[in-house]
Amino acid sequence: MAPPFIVIADRGHLKFLAVETAGERQRFRTLSDTLMVEPRLKISERYSDQAGALQNSGDGHGINALLEEHAVERWAFAAPPEHNAAILDQVLPHWRQRLGKNVQRNLVNSDQETVAKNFDVRLTLTGQPVIQWHTAP
Repeated sequence: MAPPFIVIADRGHLKFLAVETAGERQRFRTLSDTLMVEPRLKISERYSDQAGALQNSGDGHGINALLEEHAVERWAFAAPPEHNAAILDQVLPHWRQRLGKNVQRNLVNSDQETVAKNFDVRLTLTGQPVIQWHTAP
């Protein structure tokens, strides 16, 4: 079963997608597509202070805010393996408990078919693609 919301992140990008279902048809609707301020920094530079301790990240706080704004009950997440845990560590525990699927892959620049396959979203109806990227108004 496809999750109702999907968060996709990498070192410099955060996407928040809704999976909309109408009968057998499903499509993605982009609720947020944000470039991070410091995308070129290494993960160790972004997630640690000068003493080496973890600090708050814009990634985790951005995810928390999006999940809160949309009152999410269940969601899925994808980020590259080298960033995945560091980003999720910044997500509040009550949101992590609602995480249904965690994919350790960089899907930010993937086509909709690849994203759909990773999250069990149905792509076709009678052989025709039915998921389209749509940006919220």
